[in-house]
Amino acid sequence: MLWYPYYMLIKTNKKKHLSHLKIQLVQYYSNK
Repeated sequence: MLWYPYYMLIKTNKKKHLSHLKIQLVQYYSNK
């Protein structure tokens, strides 16, 4: 369920999505 919007974003604009996801992951692990 949670990954469905991500899947749609990947289909539309994969490169932009991947860079955005990477930024989110970095911020998430930085806050831990």
